[in-house]
Amino acid sequence: MSIFGECFSNVNRRKTLHGNSESSSTFRRCLNTIDLTYIGLGSMLGTGLFVVGGEVAKNIAGPAVVVSFALGAIAALLSAYCYAEFSSQITRTGSAYIYAYVSIGEVWAYIIGWNMVLEYIAMLSSVSRAMSATIDSVIDFKIQNAITHYFLNDEPWKSSFLSEYPDLFAGALVIFVTILVSFGAKISSTVTFICINMLFVIVVMMIVVAFYYGDVNNLTKDGGYFPFGIEGVLEGAAVCFMTYSGFEVICISSEECTSPRKSIPIALGAALAVVSVTYLIVSGSLTYLVTYKEIIPDAAFSAAFIEKGLDWMGYIVTIGVILAGFTSLITGSYFLARLIYALSVDGLFFKAFSNVSQTSQVPVMATIAFGTMSAALAILVKYDVLVKCLSIGTLCAYTIMSGAVIILRYRPKSKDSLFVDYDDATTLFTQTEGADDNGEYVYDLTGRLKNSFNSLPLLSKLEPGAAVPYALLGFVFCLGAGLLLINNFPDLLSTVPVAILTIVLFILSLMSFVIIPLHHHSFNEGKIQVPFVPFLPAFSITINIILMTQLDHLTWLRFILWIAIGMAIYFFYGYWHSEEGKTDEQSPNITENGPTAFSYGSLDNEREIQY
Repeated sequence: MSIFGECFSNVNRRKTLHGNSESSSTFRRCLNTIDLTYIGLGSMLGTGLFVVGGEVAKNIAGPAVVVSFALGAIAALLSAYCYAEFSSQITRTGSAYIYAYVSIGEVWAYIIGWNMVLEYIAMLSSVSRAMSATIDSVIDFKIQNAITHYFLNDEPWKSSFLSEYPDLFAGALVIFVTILVSFGAKISSTVTFICINMLFVIVVMMIVVAFYYGDVNNLTKDGGYFPFGIEGVLEGAAVCFMTYSGFEVICISSEECTSPRKSIPIALGAALAVVSVTYLIVSGSLTYLVTYKEIIPDAAFSAAFIEKGLDWMGYIVTIGVILAGFTSLITGSYFLARLIYALSVDGLFFKAFSNVSQTSQVPVMATIAFGTMSAALAILVKYDVLVKCLSIGTLCAYTIMSGAVIILRYRPKSKDSLFVDYDDATTLFTQTEGADDNGEYVYDLTGRLKNSFNSLPLLSKLEPGAAVPYALLGFVFCLGAGLLLINNFPDLLSTVPVAILTIVLFILSLMSFVIIPLHHHSFNEGKIQVPFVPFLPAFSITINIILMTQLDHLTWLRFILWIAIGMAIYFFYGYWHSEEGKTDEQSPNITENGPTAFSYGSLDNEREIQY
C-alpha cells in the first residue's frame, strides 16, 4: 500500500467499542430521564428567549421572527432524530463525535468534535455577554460606562470583530460557572432543575403581560410582517437555529445516565418540544408588545417593558435572563469539558485533558482551561460575531451527523466492527436479507443495487456500499457550491457562464443523490431509527446547508481558520497519538473486513460474532 493510501486508510479508521458499553464508565451514573430533560432545557432555554429573538426581529426578520424560529425548530428536529437513532444504540460519552467515530471514520469524527468545541466556546461567550448586557441595562449601563471611562479613556473600541469595551463582567460570569461545574454532574443538574422551574414561572408572566399590553397592529407596522423579505426569514432561521443546538448536551451524558438507551431519546424529544413551543410564543409576544424597530437587541424584553412604563416587569425579566443564562452556562461548560475529555481520551487531543478528578468525577483540567478561553472571548469579542460562529459550527456538525446516518444504513454489516463484545455485536444493524439478481439467497443485501438497477454499467461493478459515500459527498459539495453562488455572488448570476455553472451544479447534486436510493439499506426493527432513509436525512442536510450559506463571508472565513487550526492539531498530534491507531497495530482480531471469530476463553461458552 502506498503512503497516501495508508494515510487515507488511517484517517478513516473507525472506533471499536470494547466491553459492554452500558456497564463500563469512567463517570458516576447518577442521572435519570428527568435530569437529562432539564439539562437539555437548561442548554437551549438561554439567549434565545431574551436576546437572539430580539436581535433577529430588529435587524434580520422583523415580526416574521416567529417563522424563523419555526424553520430553525424543523431543522433541529430533523437533526435530533439522527441523534436519537445513534444515542439509543451507542452509550459512550462524546455525543456526535463518538457517533461519527464508530460509523464513518476518525477524521470526520474529529471535524465534528472540533466544530462542537467552537460551538460551545461561542455559546458560553455569547450567553455571558447577553447576561451582562441585560443586567447592565437595568442599572443604566453603569458597568459599560465605568469600564469605558477608566480603561479606555472614554474611547470605545471600533472594530468589526472586537466589542466596544472589554466586558469584564461577562468574563467573570463564565469563570464562576466553570468553578461550579467542577464540583460534579449531580450538583450541576440540581442547580439547573431549580433554575429552570423558576424560569418557566417568569416566562409565563412575560407572555401574559406582553399580550395584555401589546397591540396586534405592531405586527404589520413599518413594512408589514415580512419587512426584510423571505431572505431575512431564512437568514434569521440560520441564527435562530443555534438556540436549539443545546439538545446534544443530553447525548454527552451517556456515561452519567442510569439507563442511557431509554432515557436519552425520550429526553431529546421532550426537551426539544418544550423549547420549540416556548420560543415561538415568546418571540411572537415581543413583536406584539412593540414594533420591531423599537426593539433594543441587547435587552429586548426588559427595555420593551420599561418603554411601556412597566419597570417592575423589566426587573423580573432581568431575573429571568440571569436564570436562563446561568443554566445555559452550566450545561455548556458541562458539555464542553466532556467533549474535550472524549477527544483527549481517544488520543486525538492533548492527553492531559483526559484526567478525571477522583472526588468530583469531572475532567477538571478540560473544564478550567476551556472555561478560561471562553471567558477571554466573552470579554473581547462582539456578541453577533459569537452567535454566527456558534451557528456555523452547529450546522456543520449536524450536516455530518445526518450524512453519517445515510452512510451507516447503506454499509454492509460484514464491513462493520463497532463492538468486540457479543452483547453489543448486533446492536446497530439488522441486515436486509433476500435474493440477489441471480436468484441466489444472500444473507446481507445491504449496499447492493436493487434488482431493477443491476444492469447499470458502472455501479454494478462496485463493492456493496462503496458508491453511497461518494454519491453523498457529490450531493453535498454540488448543492453547497450552488447555494453559495446564489447567496453570496448574486451579481455574477446575471452572467451566462456563472448561471450555467450554477444550474450544472444543481443537476449534478440531484444526480448524485439519485444514486443512493438505488441500493438496499439496513433496518433494525424495535429500535429508534430515522424513517424514509435517505430522503429525510438528505432533507435535513439540505436545510442545514441552506442556513449555512445565509451566513456572511466573514463568518465563513473565521470558520475556515478554525478548521485549519483543528486540522493542524490533528495531523501534527492526533493522527500519531490515536488510541484507535494503536489498537489497529496491536490487535490481531480486527481486520479490514471487521473482527474475526472472537474467543471468550471457554469451549463451552465460546461464541462467534456473526457479521
